[in-house]
Amino acid sequence: LPDEFWDETNGVKPEAFARLAELSAAEAARRDGVPAAATDYKLEPDEPVLGPDGQPVAFDAEDPLAQAILPALHEAGLSQAQVSKILGAYAKAEVAGATQAVEAAQAHVAAEQAKLGANHTQRTAAVHGQVVGALGAEKAEALRAVMTNAAAFEALEALVSKLQGPAISAVPHSPAPARSVTERLYGTA
Repeated sequence: LPDEFWDETNGVKPEAFARLAELSAAEAARRDGVPAAATDYKLEPDEPVLGPDGQPVAFDAEDPLAQAILPALHEAGLSQAQVSKILGAYAKAEVAGATQAVEAAQAHVAAEQAKLGANHTQRTAAVHGQVVGALGAEKAEALRAVMTNAAAFEALEALVSKLQGPAISAVPHSPAPARSVTERLYGTA
């Protein structure tokens, strides 16, 4: 026992028993909030956290990370309230990271659009129309999804221009005479 709870003459001081009773009661109260098994934790943050999409963040008990961590939290004797507080902090950090990623992506798109000039919207719409006409909407959308910078777009714009003629600002009203692939790529010999 620490010296504060020991008396050389009388032995254990009565305060030691009172303190032991306090600690025992506090431990029992803490254990009351601990679920019987790790799988009994509710995966809910202590307060609702909204994601970048405006929807509440939800946790999946089948997630491998949850399945790995929950047994350790249970073994450590964490209560449902403590786990919910941890989940709330984790959700807030994840949302902040996702928000930063969205903002960075938007800034990147704006910078790349600026490189294409003030008429970037018309240019991209015209090329997209040409690609839809040549490949179909599904393939055009797949191609649009990977066009992440101005240089890639300009390369596609040049390719479309080379294949379909120099006027790519609008879909031609009447089809041009059929030319071979060689003529479209390299011009006439």
